[in-house]
Amino acid sequence: MNIRERYDSFNLRKRFNHRFQMRADSSHGDDALKLDRRNSDQFDTLFESLFLIGSFPWENEDDKRILFKYPSINENDNSIVPFCFPTDNNFFIEKIHSNEFYKTHLIDDNNIHNSKFFPLYFPSDEDSPYVFCLSFYASIFNLPSFIDEFEFSDALSYFKKDGHLIHSRLCLCVKTKLPFHSLFHSFLIWILRCEIIGRMTVFADVCDFFATNSFDISNNFWPLQHKNELLTILMNFSAYPVPFPNETLVIDKRPFPPFSWKRPDDSMTIFPIAKIASIHLLSNINIDNFKKLFFSVLLEKTIIIYSKDIEDISWLILTLHYLIRPLKWVSVSVSLLPKQLYELLDAPNPIIAGVTDNLFDLSNSASKFDDTKDETNINPTNFFFYDTQKQHILYNYEIPLAPQESIFSDDISRCWKSSTSFTSILTLSNHFVSTILKVIDSCIMSNISDIENPSSIFMEELFLQNFPIQERPFLSLMASTQMFQFFVEQQCLKRSKRNSIKRKQ
Repeated sequence: MNIRERYDSFNLRKRFNHRFQMRADSSHGDDALKLDRRNSDQFDTLFESLFLIGSFPWENEDDKRILFKYPSINENDNSIVPFCFPTDNNFFIEKIHSNEFYKTHLIDDNNIHNSKFFPLYFPSDEDSPYVFCLSFYASIFNLPSFIDEFEFSDALSYFKKDGHLIHSRLCLCVKTKLPFHSLFHSFLIWILRCEIIGRMTVFADVCDFFATNSFDISNNFWPLQHKNELLTILMNFSAYPVPFPNETLVIDKRPFPPFSWKRPDDSMTIFPIAKIASIHLLSNINIDNFKKLFFSVLLEKTIIIYSKDIEDISWLILTLHYLIRPLKWVSVSVSLLPKQLYELLDAPNPIIAGVTDNLFDLSNSASKFDDTKDETNINPTNFFFYDTQKQHILYNYEIPLAPQESIFSDDISRCWKSSTSFTSILTLSNHFVSTILKVIDSCIMSNISDIENPSSIFMEELFLQNFPIQERPFLSLMASTQMFQFFVEQQCLKRSKRNSIKRKQ
């Protein structure tokens, strides 16, 4: 199945209906909220797969592919490639004035210093919804040595002494169920630092290459032991048990630099990553736009976030998912939507997506279109577009009065600029949603006449009667969303199961 087939509107609708109709006892967690045991069926490894994506500096930009993957048995990872490179600018040419530059370039850490770390979040993938990515540039002199069927001597054969050095963007990724962003960020950086150690080993040989203006490419001088030991560490790391809070993961293998990571002691596993996500939110949106965005997500509008910075986009998209807890967005969510998939924005189903192209020129008015910039056929009554560069919004629908909106607005305003605003806003938003959802249980009616198959049904009219009349239009729209119905379905299933157990006792 190619990318377009996987994400076209028919298949998206079919996948949702399948998930919605499943009679599971409860919805699966997607973020390791609780790790009850060191090893379990759900958390027996730190990550599902690790891969390096991109193309070589001497290749065409369209040749992006997986250059390395562990384990190699997973064939579905190719679908992730376009999401790691949403823009076209993935090469740059550096002008070189002296051969001495290459010697320092071989062992410097500029590719690490200029790297970008961002999360891709796929909530529909319950096994491993997080893909943590480290994007960096590499030339033929600092390509990772563990690339499949790659030899450093082969790379040097493409070198041209014309005073220009081509750098290609690569993406080192970890696919995992665990939201330990600091662990995987540190680990991916550590991998690149290990590569510097290997290049130091061949520094003298490369210097000879420039001095003699020739190189015997049949001589594979890259230290094979270094490459094999690094690959062994990568493989062993994936099988490490999930650490307990305050437990430290350590890698101490010479000649590589030491690595250690201590798991935070937080009551909620997602708290550290939610904190980082919230910081990106506060730096890219004002309070008025935040409230409109938050309410639009709860009404399940299509949400399009624009920024030229892939880090900001991906973190903002992740933040939206954390803000609406305990609801779970059950439609499509794409942290970085590549251009070839912009047609998804025309789909009838709601979608959360980040884009690196400004699809609309926004005026100071929040409800005006510039048709000359409209590159899609998006229905303006169902989407919310936010330009993080100018902090302008575009939507063309009415947002009814939300429950206790004035209280929520006052609380958000008080904590917006406080030192703990990133945690307070997340807490307030989750509390706002939970306050609405807690009414659901009293609005579920059960039929226990059949002891073997008790059933439960949600009474929406009864639910709405629990709120003031002026708040009911908002709640009626919210109750019609897929994520609300999915949550209600799970509550009904839980009620039926409890009734069945009680009747059999």
